[in-house]
Amino acid sequence: MEFVKPLDPYSLAEVDEPYRDRTDGQKGHGIQARSISDPMKEITHVIDYFLGDGSDGSGQDPVDLQQLRKAIQLAGGVANNPVYPEIETASGKLAIGDNNDGTLFIGAGQTWLWRGLTRFSSSVFDVVDRTVTMVANKTYHVRWYAPGTGIAIPVETYPYGRIELVDMTAASPTEGNSTYDTSYDNMLIARIVTDGANVAAITTFINRASLSFSANLAMVPAYIGSTAWRADFSADLNWSRAPKVWSFSGAVYCNAPGSGNYVLGGANIPNGIAIWRYGWGVSFTTDWLNTSSTGLNAYCIAGLKGE
Repeated sequence: MEFVKPLDPYSLAEVDEPYRDRTDGQKGHGIQARSISDPMKEITHVIDYFLGDGSDGSGQDPVDLQQLRKAIQLAGGVANNPVYPEIETASGKLAIGDNNDGTLFIGAGQTWLWRGLTRFSSSVFDVVDRTVTMVANKTYHVRWYAPGTGIAIPVETYPYGRIELVDMTAASPTEGNSTYDTSYDNMLIARIVTDGANVAAITTFINRASLSFSANLAMVPAYIGSTAWRADFSADLNWSRAPKVWSFSGAVYCNAPGSGNYVLGGANIPNGIAIWRYGWGVSFTTDWLNTSSTGLNAYCIAGLKGE
């Protein structure tokens, strides 16, 4: 395809300049037929190739004005791009407000990327479509379904996807199971827990294409009796996808040589790292035969990612 040049309004010769509208005292450029037919041929070829069998007219629908976008998706764009949704706020979360009347709303002006290619804004949703209604003594998930997926079908009706409040109170498996993680086309936005007065405790989740956590933590262990000491490390991550361990080390140690039965870099028993849906934790317990805390410290180096 090439740029079809406009025609001089007087000589009808091609001129190498942008098209000009007619104004008072000045004629507009002449339009060559190819400037209309060539772009249409290019577009309908893409539509026929990906939405039809490739033959002329096989994929064209005169009442569907979203066919080019659909063809691009099928060509290896959004639909085939394995990237998790990414919320573009600084926190990676969508802010949720409470109307204090049993309803919550997703605030306007927040954006997220679908499969790394298509940007959506909460502002394109009518307020009613980003408002959810709760009932007392319930546990909910707030989710967004991508256009043409889940409850956001058909895409013509839900071109921006659809937001839903899902009752997880009696879900099996329970709501903290990784089964409910964000997927490529289904974004877990928040967990809502209501009490008997229908007051909501809101936990918003981080949605990033790549989720990772690393930390080098230190603390003084606590005496737990029987001459043993324990250091507990933990963190709530509140990711939209369950964390996985990719690296881990740690110990309880003494940096005061000669203090009783302690040994420099002393022996310890790691109780194992624990992973739960929204966080992680680990404990280290000594097997030393001394109750003195002189020079006693603990450290933990942990790395996790959301796959």
